[in-house]
Amino acid sequence: MPANTCAIIVAGGKGIRFDPSLPKQYYKLGVSSIIEQTINKFAKLVNRIIVIVSPDDKYIDKYEFLPSVIVAKIGGQTRFDSSKNALKFIRENLPWCEKVLIHDACRPYVSEDLIRNSIHTLDNHEGVLPVVDLIDSLKQVQEGFVQSNLNREEFKLAQTPQSFIFSKIWSAYNKTQYSDFTDDVGVFASQGGKIKIIPGEKTNIKITSKDDIKIMSEMRVGFGIDVHSFEEGNGIMLGGIMVPCQYGVKAHSDGDVLLHSLCDAILGACGLGDIGVFFPPTEPEWKDMASKVFVKECINKMQEMGGQIVNIDLTLMAEIPKIKDVRDDIVANIAEICGISKEKVNLKGTTTEKLGFLGREEGVAANCVVMVNFINGAPIV
Repeated sequence: MPANTCAIIVAGGKGIRFDPSLPKQYYKLGVSSIIEQTINKFAKLVNRIIVIVSPDDKYIDKYEFLPSVIVAKIGGQTRFDSSKNALKFIRENLPWCEKVLIHDACRPYVSEDLIRNSIHTLDNHEGVLPVVDLIDSLKQVQEGFVQSNLNREEFKLAQTPQSFIFSKIWSAYNKTQYSDFTDDVGVFASQGGKIKIIPGEKTNIKITSKDDIKIMSEMRVGFGIDVHSFEEGNGIMLGGIMVPCQYGVKAHSDGDVLLHSLCDAILGACGLGDIGVFFPPTEPEWKDMASKVFVKECINKMQEMGGQIVNIDLTLMAEIPKIKDVRDDIVANIAEICGISKEKVNLKGTTTEKLGFLGREEGVAANCVVMVNFINGAPIV
C-alpha cells in the first residue's frame, strides 16, 4: 500500500431518481449497502478514505467503518462544492497526502485492479482518468430531433476514480470560479492539467436507477436431495417442525430431509459443493445438531457472495408421515429460517405409489430447487 494516498468517496447525492425515500448509496446489494461495498474496494489500497456526505445525512451514522475511514458531513450543493470541501479537509487534516483518488459512492463494481492501476499511473502523471469506448452511435439532438451524427471514435465515457497529484488538483480547484463542472477532471483540465487516460471497465457503472442493479445481477439455480431411513421412534423433523410419526430417522444430526435438501440446493446455486463439505457426519460437533443451523450457515455463505433467494420449491417423498395438516407451519418456519416471506416457499408432498424403499415405508426423502439472484453477477468460487 502506498504511504501517501487518500481516497475521497463522494456520497452527498439524494438519488431521487432511484428511490425518493432512501438515498441510493444506502440501498442494499445483498447483505451490505452500495456505499459499504464501494468503501471496501478501497480499504486495502489507500491510507485514508474520506466519505463526504451532506450535513443533514441521517443514515451514515448507523454504519461502523474501519479506523481508516473518515466520515465528513461537509457535502455541498454541487459535485464541485463537495470535492472542493473534501480536498480542503485533506489539506488541513492529512497534510502528508500526495495522491488522491476521487470516486463516486454509487460505483460499487469498481475493481481493485483499476484502483491499483490508477495509483501506479500517478507515479508518472499528474492526473489519471479511466475511460471506456462508446458502443452505440452518437447523435447530436436539438428540440427532439436528430441534427447530426458525431464520430464516436473521438469520444470516451469517463469513469471514476479520477486520480490526481494532490497539490495539482487542490490548486486547480482554488483557481476555478466556474462551479458547474460535472467531474473533477473537468476542473483539472480547465486549469491546464494534463490527464492520462487508462482503460476503464464496462462493469464499473454508476448506479442511478434500479435498472442498473438488474444489469449486474445473474440468476442461478441449485438442486438438492436428501434421504434418511426410518428407525424406532415417534416423530421426525421436517422443515424444523417435529411431525408425529410411528418412526424416527437414522441420522447424525436431527435428520431433517427438507432442510438438508435445501442446504444442498443453496450450496449448489453458489457452486460450493454439498452439505457434507461443511458439516461432515464424521464430526462430533454436528451430532444431533438442529438442521436450521446448517441452513443459516449456507445462507450466510450465499449472502457473502451477493446472493438473495428468489424462491424455494420443496418436495417431500414418503408414504408417511402425511404433511397436509402441518404444511403451512413447515412453510412458515422455513421462511423464517431463511429470512424471506412465506410466499417464496412452496412445499409439496407425494408418494411413490407403494414402490421402492419409500413405498415400503423404510424411509423418507426430499428434493429442493432454489433460485438465487446474485446481485453482483455470477459468483466467483
